[in-house]
Amino acid sequence: LAIKIINNQLTENEDTDYRYMRALLAANSDDIDLAESDLRFILDANPDNIDALNALGYTLADANKNLPEAEQMILRAYQSNPDSAAIVDSMGWVLFRLGRSTEALEYLQRAFQIEASDEIAAHLSEVLWQLDKKSSAKAILSTAIKETPDSKVIKRMMKKLNIEIEQLPSKS
Repeated sequence: LAIKIINNQLTENEDTDYRYMRALLAANSDDIDLAESDLRFILDANPDNIDALNALGYTLADANKNLPEAEQMILRAYQSNPDSAAIVDSMGWVLFRLGRSTEALEYLQRAFQIEASDEIAAHLSEVLWQLDKKSSAKAILSTAIKETPDSKVIKRMMKKLNIEIEQLPSKS
């Protein structure tokens, strides 16, 4: 429904704000082609749009698509705003997707220190798990599920790692 409303707005004007909103909604709905198209439209109009660079880089990395290009986009965003939790998270995520887990861990830990969101927690826990730091991964997930018990992203990660809530350490 939200995408339909934005589509109606876009027929009246080609506002990049509407394109950005639609791109984020499309990415969340796994319509990667629409998200990529809208974000590229924005970048054609403004190649230095940090939000669009990060969003497109992250979207591509998350889809395991065009990883070298995704890394370059995120790197440009990171150089402009190295203290943004979202951008630091994206940098870690693309490095993980590129198979550079140890490097990714540094970025994801820093992103988690800036903002302990459920999405960053999921990324961090997956990298920790892959690096065989399973107790640390479980600790991150335990904290995240207590903070946001309805988080779909945390529940998805727990399922992916085959972890039950009962298996998580309790916070003392």
